[in-house]
Amino acid sequence: MRCKLGDLIFIKHGYAFKGENISTIDNGIVLVTPGNFLIGGGFKESKCKFFNAEYPNDYILHGGDLIVTMTDLSKDIDTLGYSALVPYSEHRIYLHNQRIGLIESIDEKIDKMYLYWLMRSPMYQKSIAATSSGSTVHHTSPARIYEYGFDLPVLSVQIRIASILSAIDNKICNNTMINENLPFRLVIICYIFTFDTSISPFISFGSKVSRRAERC
Repeated sequence: MRCKLGDLIFIKHGYAFKGENISTIDNGIVLVTPGNFLIGGGFKESKCKFFNAEYPNDYILHGGDLIVTMTDLSKDIDTLGYSALVPYSEHRIYLHNQRIGLIESIDEKIDKMYLYWLMRSPMYQKSIAATSSGSTVHHTSPARIYEYGFDLPVLSVQIRIASILSAIDNKICNNTMINENLPFRLVIICYIFTFDTSISPFISFGSKVSRRAERC
């Protein structure tokens, strides 16, 4: 089924926290910024920024929330539009900062984890980067993200694809040489989201990739 992201999701804007209360001293209150997104998508816990004042409860993120970065300061626009999942933590609070989108109201036709992986695909990210504004600091918006069109497989296939990708990613992330495995991860995602969504050949490929990841 051909659809656009705007048919399936709603993106909530973050809050404009005051810069004077942003710190690099870890007080357990993380202000999520574009710097918390890895190249290729996913959450980067290192080099967090922290907030040391009162904050609105409506902008507290929860473990497992699906977020998207809408600003990129890099020359190559290599993180703009990518998704991440907010970590589960007993010791930290994560705040929903401006220029970070919180994906809400996910339609029942799309699996949340499939959506997460779709928004980590190179095809999607290149589309978002191509429609970005700004010359030094690059921006996108919910409206531009909503325009991304793709073929949506049936729910059972979505769940299977997301499960395999998550299993592969977990194995890669357990390796200390994560940066060296980035091209491998992107090749997997690119293959899957441009491949015929017939599940049988996909499972065969996924099994081979899983064995390859175990050796990383």
